Amino acid sequence: HIINLLALRLYRDHLAAFPAGLFH
Repeated sequence: HIINLLALRLYRDHLAAFPAGLFH
């Protein structure tokens, strides 16, 4: 479903940005 793809994309964005903010 498109909603799942959007949610996954947002989830990936958070996973990509969150650790970067914490460890960098």
